[in-house]
Amino acid sequence: MRRLIIVGLGVASAALIAFGCGSSGGEATAQVSRAQFMKEAKAVCAKTQPKFVVAFHKSAGLADFSDRAAALLKQEAKGLEDLAGPEEVEAKFEPLIENMSKVSAAVAREGKKGLEDPAIPAYKQEAKELGLGAC
Repeated sequence: MRRLIIVGLGVASAALIAFGCGSSGGEATAQVSRAQFMKEAKAVCAKTQPKFVVAFHKSAGLADFSDRAAALLKQEAKGLEDLAGPEEVEAKFEPLIENMSKVSAAVAREGKKGLEDPAIPAYKQEAKELGLGAC
């Protein structure tokens, strides 16, 4: 009988651990390390940047390219924004994402004139300082 109680307690403990006893019931999110976050951020940029080159070569001119560029910048900013990592690292990315979004909106709104937006050099500098040379 004593053995049965001990086994029962062991099973109950394992079940509580497996099902997250005491959790808030919300979706569990695993926070990645700074190094993993940076790796994922670089992957977002590396995935998007070649699309700019292709879009440029397929475009009939700057006006056509600006439409494609606006969508790609928006996609790249969203990809970076969707990454989850340490709060202090995410905070460093906020100005970059904000400037990328500004440029995307300006290019979508103003066409090729938006390609002269002052937020472009700002986000390029921020990307460089964050170690994201490809963004």
